[in-house]
Amino acid sequence: MLVPLIVHPSEISVVIPTYNRAHCIMRALESVFAQSLAPGEIIVVDDASRDDTAAVLAPYAGRIRVIRHETNAGASAARNTGIAAAQGTWVAFLDSDDAWRPDKLARQLAFMDAHGVNVCCTNCDLIWPDGQVEPAYRPYPPRMEIGHYVWGCFTCPGSTLIARRDLIGAVGGYDLRYPRYEDWDLFLRLADHPDVVLGFLNDHLADVWRDSAANAALVDKGLDLMVDDHLERLSQRPGALGRSFRAAIAFARSSNETSRGRYLPAVWHLVESFALAPVRNEAFRIILWPFLKRKCLGTMLR
Repeated sequence: MLVPLIVHPSEISVVIPTYNRAHCIMRALESVFAQSLAPGEIIVVDDASRDDTAAVLAPYAGRIRVIRHETNAGASAARNTGIAAAQGTWVAFLDSDDAWRPDKLARQLAFMDAHGVNVCCTNCDLIWPDGQVEPAYRPYPPRMEIGHYVWGCFTCPGSTLIARRDLIGAVGGYDLRYPRYEDWDLFLRLADHPDVVLGFLNDHLADVWRDSAANAALVDKGLDLMVDDHLERLSQRPGALGRSFRAAIAFARSSNETSRGRYLPAVWHLVESFALAPVRNEAFRIILWPFLKRKCLGTMLR
């Protein structure tokens, strides 16, 4: 029998990390102010922006709390700063270039109460650099587990996650070593915690702007850290989790090589991924297949 959590919006602290996003942070903030259920507090962590972020935030004085880093430390550090400063029992995250739908908090909190989950993401719409809007394909059940997350962290937690603050602290928060894939690492640790109940609301309640540019060397470093931190532990667990994780890592390496224009190693890693998981390759099903459909549709419309 599910035990309702009775999450009240007044107990939620919204954490918005930002760096040089003066041009779009108003959109994120206004989407929070427009919520049908208002959160208890809004914390913006300015990670040493060098643009006009401070001036853009100034008119919101009294409605938000701004914490500024003196030196740029990265998104993970900014989120950890927000978590440490939060006074609410629950923390909701929103990236400063994204936005929530007006009923996001209301529907997500009702879902969490109904399903008894204490770490929850929702679905979203992806907005690509060319302006194309793509409803994200995330075929997850209301209750998730580590077997879903070995394939990657595709649930957009940077802008849809609500979690009990003490549980994030219990697993050590965001790991500052990770320049990429910090969300994937966090969720693998959360999924292993005995008190965490993971949930996913398959309603599109956020707009997530995607940047196609990525530093390939930082992606490599993040993937290497993922292997070092998680492969041995996952390989010792039942259910072929280690093999699925290796397939996911190979898939991510293939994508990274493609971004470099190195197509031969990209194909090699993709073949490796399918050799490890030829039947239920979730990275292909959730990421590659929608990508191919989007590219084919774009070609047909030209």
